[in-house]
Amino acid sequence: MGILTQLGIDQSFFYQFGVFIVVFFALKVVLFNKLLTVIEIREEKTTKLVDNAEGKSQEAEKLAAQYEETINTTHQEVMAKASVAKEAFKKAESSRMKEGEEKVSQDYAQKRAQAESEVQSSKDAILSQSNQLANDLVSRLTQ
Repeated sequence: MGILTQLGIDQSFFYQFGVFIVVFFALKVVLFNKLLTVIEIREEKTTKLVDNAEGKSQEAEKLAAQYEETINTTHQEVMAKASVAKEAFKKAESSRMKEGEEKVSQDYAQKRAQAESEVQSSKDAILSQSNQLANDLVSRLTQ
């Protein structure tokens, strides 16, 4: 007690301390709990939203990678199918072209043979008439 009196603390200290405790608990119930709630809500709306946004961003990146992989796989499959179809088309067109060439060659050979036969028949007709024309020419010259 001697030290407390030397420090200037008297009996009112205990009353002041009691009032302080009562006011502290009253303020805690009225203000501090509300302030703590406001701070927690603010933290949820800021810090936790940033964490959620980072999580969503990582999830979006994963989905984008999956999407890109799916696109690449589909592109490769389509290109393989197109290549197979292209090869089949080339083979079909090649065989069709060969058939057309053979038909044209046959038509050419047939028309050539026909033309040669016509030329030969015309030649034979002219040669058969050559004796008669020669006789006519001789008879006219002799007259």
